[in-house]
Amino acid sequence: MSLLEMYYTINEVATLLRFSDRWVRDRINDGSFGDGVRDINGDLRIPASGVNAFLSLHPRQYDLGIKARNLGELRRKLAKIGA
Repeated sequence: MSLLEMYYTINEVATLLRFSDRWVRDRINDGSFGDGVRDINGDLRIPASGVNAFLSLHPRQYDLGIKARNLGELRRKLAKIGA
């Protein structure tokens, strides 16, 4: 039996971790999500296992406690604080 790996887009990870797309791209470039990041037709995909490993090494650093009703509001609030 083989396991199926879930992959996230940069935007999905940014939303989940409450950071900007730029921050996620910087973490991809520095290897924070491991070497399982895939380029699918020019769109980077981050494995769920890489996100989980990052979270286990950086507990609570990713959660800024920002409350937002939708993605647009979250992006505006993140832009204000420069995340």
